[in-house]
Amino acid sequence: MKSILVLTDFSEKAEYAAKMAMQIAATVKAKVQLYTAFHAAQVFPSDAGVYPFFEDYSEEERLINHKLSELAEALKNSFQGNKKCPKISFSSRPGNLSDNIEGMDPWLIVMGGKSKTSALSHFLFGSNSSAVMEKASCPVLIVPEGAVLTDFKKIVFATDLQPSEKNSLLFLEEFGKAWKAGIMVLHVSDKQLPDDIWDGQYEYYKNIISGSHPSIQYTDVRGTDIAKAINKYVGSQGFDLVAIAHKKRSFIGQLLHKSIGKDMLNYQEVPVLILQTN
Repeated sequence: MKSILVLTDFSEKAEYAAKMAMQIAATVKAKVQLYTAFHAAQVFPSDAGVYPFFEDYSEEERLINHKLSELAEALKNSFQGNKKCPKISFSSRPGNLSDNIEGMDPWLIVMGGKSKTSALSHFLFGSNSSAVMEKASCPVLIVPEGAVLTDFKKIVFATDLQPSEKNSLLFLEEFGKAWKAGIMVLHVSDKQLPDDIWDGQYEYYKNIISGSHPSIQYTDVRGTDIAKAINKYVGSQGFDLVAIAHKKRSFIGQLLHKSIGKDMLNYQEVPVLILQTN
């Protein structure tokens, strides 16, 4: 059975994201796992050169797990719809949440946008969405507070026209079929393309998509700021979900290249699905 990992810091944004995860899980027949991290204080011995160790954190773990249990019950009680309520479990670990997810293998990770006021949120999520995007081995859904809890009927996939995006689009096809969604493949360029080049890009992309989804379309829009151009297009066309292919980069690569996926999080009004590429 598919597993959806919901990262929470118990903020309103995180709870809202958890509710969306429940709706997704019910549709794709997945289970939900609530997950968080908590601070484990380090003790530094007075002897120089001795490694620090962690104090006993059993009480912190007990309190955190109690909050997770309460959240799980609240999600069950608030679940609405004609679908069966998904199975919910929960767990926690000491340390940084984005580091702790390494080694996990869920089908999807869901989290809310970072909190601007919560120090707890800052600790748990590190650099928040960006850190999780870099550590996750599966797609990550970032849910803005106030996003409509609705079916994903219209999905836009922002593409850089790279062959490495094929697996990302295959996942998106699988994801979209659960809602019988239409998928628009969107490319942003900074100047008007001649018709022959536009046609060539469309043919190129038809060759790397699976072809099994009957509702994939392709369009090209103009804009010098890619994230803003995508956001403007999404707002004008009423899409329910934005998908972005995210390539993990080396440290030097991060300095030299701008991640559109990370930029999109600054403009998000609808959920953003970050799809990992090689």
